Parts: sequence; C-alpha cells; structure tokens
Amino acid sequence: MFREKTGIPSNDTKLLLEAGFLLREMSRFKEAAAVFDGCIGLLPNSEVPMVGLATTYLQASKHERALEISLMAVESFPESSYARLHYGEALLFCGKPKEARDQLLRVISMDPGSPFSDTAEKIIQTAGLA
Repeated sequence: MFREKTGIPSNDTKLLLEAGFLLREMSRFKEAAAVFDGCIGLLPNSEVPMVGLATTYLQASKHERALEISLMAVESFPESSYARLHYGEALLFCGKPKEARDQLLRVISMDPGSPFSDTAEKIIQTAGLA
C-alpha cells in the first residue's frame, strides 16, 4: 500500500513506526520525535506518525507542543477517531477539560464500540469529565 505512494515497502515503513514507538516507550524522546517527524513525510496519507509524534511530546511533558501536533493530525484527518482521541488527551493535559470532553465524546459518537471509543470513555470516567 505505501510502496506506490512513497517508494518504500510497507514493511519498512511499519518497522520505522515501530522503532519510533519503541524509542518513545524507552523515554528516548528526541530520537522518537525524529523518527516520527521523518515518517510524517514518508506517510502523508496516514495520521499514525503525527499521533506518534504528539504522544511522544505528551510523554516528554511538552504538553503544548503535543496539543499543536494533535490538532494538526485532527485537521489533516478529521474522520480519524485515533487522532481525535489523542487530541482530546492533549487538551486534558493542557488544562482544557471542557474541550477535552467534547473531543472524547465525539470519538465515542464517531466510532462506537471501538477500542478508541472505549479508551475515550475510560478517560472521561477517570478524569471526572462525566
């Protein structure tokens, strides 16, 4: 799928993304951000690298930057419940509970019964946004 758009075999792009997620989980935020930033250019039709970059900034406690990247992901992929879930999460970390709740409720209505919807419901409950 990605090969025809990027020239890079699909397995290689998946490997790059997995490396970014692994680096993020190892708290190697600078390296993870570099990987995800590069993947954004390689995968212009996917929100995954943008969300990966946003969650890297979120875990690095750079909440405002995470919010910026999350918003870009939602603007670029408005029908993505994955992007919207993480945008809602970033809003919450930036002290915007009403806006976070609105985004999380939208995830639930967009994609009921999905893992993203389930996570949105759990965040709403845990954060006391119900």
